[in-house]
Amino acid sequence: MEYTLGRVGIRVLGAYQAGTDYEALDMVSYNGDSYIARCATKDKLPINTDDWMPAGLKGDTGATGKTAYESAQTGGYIGAETKFNADLAAMNNLAAALAAL
Repeated sequence: MEYTLGRVGIRVLGAYQAGTDYEALDMVSYNGDSYIARCATKDKLPINTDDWMPAGLKGDTGATGKTAYESAQTGGYIGAETKFNADLAAMNNLAAALAAL
């Protein structure tokens, strides 16, 4: 018995280009969002839900959170920011050394 499945994986193609022949499972980006073709299509914008389905939609920009140093201060760190950065670098070097063992 033989089965023909056709293409079963998504092909990521980058930005949508008018005039391009797209096949089912082709993925494109359009206005910051990602879409996957439902079927063969040409010259239909990805916002056309008959031919395209959203794969990932761009969200709103969120508020800027605290820096790592500010969070460490909240957690009780009392050193200067330069000392904090040196401590982080030392921990990173230690992690690299342990990983090499």
